[in-house]
Order: sequence, then structure tokens, then C-alpha cells
Amino acid sequence: ADNAEDEDDDFELFGSDDEDDAEHLAEIERRAQEQLAAKAAKGKVAIAKSSIVFDVKPWEMDTDLDAMEKSVRGITMEGLV
Repeated sequence: ADNAEDEDDDFELFGSDDEDDAEHLAEIERRAQEQLAAKAAKGKVAIAKSSIVFDVKPWEMDTDLDAMEKSVRGITMEGLV
């Protein structure tokens, strides 16, 4: 009876294939590295840029728009051109 219980304990209904999953993930990672190496070997580097639009409106009619423009254009952050 103990042998039958031991065999039942080893059976998993939704069994995990950790070994197969690890091999599969390693293969995916290897292919990704190969693709990155091939892309880097071409020497063509794409520079990603985003466009940022500030919609700035005055609070009051007598707001100095030239001063507001200078302060908005004076914003400097790393990565902004």
C-alpha cells in the first residue's frame, strides 16, 4: 500500500515542467541575444524621440505672456532638446 501512495504523491494533475520551461526560456533568451548582436553588427542605431507639447494658458487677462513664454522655454531636463 505504501508503494501505491508514493506513486500517487508523485503525480501532479497540473504538473510543472520546470525543466522544459527553463530550457525553453534559455532558448528564447539565446535567440534574443543573437538578434540584438545582429542588429548591433549592422551599426544602424535608432534614436527614439518623443514630442512634448505644453498647452499653457494664462490665468488672468493681464498675465505677461512674454514672461510666461520665457519661463516655459527655460525648463531644462535631461533628455529634452
